[in-house]
Amino acid sequence: MSLLGSSTFTWRALRRTSAGALALAAATLGLASAAPAETVIKFATTMPNGSVMMKAVYQPWIDALNEAGKGEFVVVPQEPPFAVTTNVWDRVVSGVADMGFAILPNTGVPFPRSTVSMLPGLVDNDTEAGSIAFWRLYERGLLADEFDSVKIMNIVALPPAVLVSKEPITSLDQLAGKKVRVLDKISADAVEALGGSSIAIPFSDTYQALSSGVVDAILANGTTLLYYKFGELMTKQVNNVYFGMLPSVIFMNKEFYEGLSPKAKEIVDRFVGEESSRQIGAAYTKFESENYATLGSQNSAYTFIELPRDERDRWHEAIEPIVSDWVNATPDGQALVDAFKEEYAKAKQ
Repeated sequence: MSLLGSSTFTWRALRRTSAGALALAAATLGLASAAPAETVIKFATTMPNGSVMMKAVYQPWIDALNEAGKGEFVVVPQEPPFAVTTNVWDRVVSGVADMGFAILPNTGVPFPRSTVSMLPGLVDNDTEAGSIAFWRLYERGLLADEFDSVKIMNIVALPPAVLVSKEPITSLDQLAGKKVRVLDKISADAVEALGGSSIAIPFSDTYQALSSGVVDAILANGTTLLYYKFGELMTKQVNNVYFGMLPSVIFMNKEFYEGLSPKAKEIVDRFVGEESSRQIGAAYTKFESENYATLGSQNSAYTFIELPRDERDRWHEAIEPIVSDWVNATPDGQALVDAFKEEYAKAKQ
């Protein structure tokens, strides 16, 4: 009898224990499923995660976005070959990537109005002011429908190219006939207007072309001069004539953005607009200043040439037809030029 009683107690206790354990497991599972996983945002950066530009300019912005988005989403940078400069626009629009960084002229997609920042001599080298001005053009509707297919987060004017040569160039007469490696059609037209001979050379072949004497000078910014070592071969920089800023954007797939939770969209929206553009533009200003300082400190032969005002005015007068041609070929061209210069000046105040 005692044995039977003991057995009955054991089975009842076991059933109670099992039921409790199952209830606890079910509750735990319910809690786990009630806590949504963070949405992964695939960010096609088109640059190696370990690159100096990524670390100095873009990673701090990504880190701030991820800190704000904790519990809702996490932005994960995707380096090449996930997307490269020539296909990143299509990758994001098609939904392969959720977000991307694009240098607009490299995408193969026409953005005629946005090339206003590429015009030579229009403004100087303040990427913070240039980025603020660019966003204001967008807000004013002057870029028309160029970005209608995506969710634009910021618009940034990249550091401008300057003329750097083997031998000092202090006047238009000294530039005449010099072979100059250019970046695009606008910069090629500018070099030709200044009396030089423009040469298009693939980026991967540029160092060899410089070292072998194929060209006498190059248009480049501080990043390429320092980190691709072009500044070791070309050491005489004209410091106060600028050949335009390439337009760039960080953008998101529209459908992906609309599919985010209301809270996630509210967080993302904090990183959209003029302040977001300004922050990255300011990071570039600091980055380029450091690059040029390093160029000068590492190589005593690297020289910064300031053209006298009268001579600089001659250069600007020579390239003015490039601006006029762009104005005539672009819808609302004059309004865009005037607005960009106006907003740039305001941003510098």
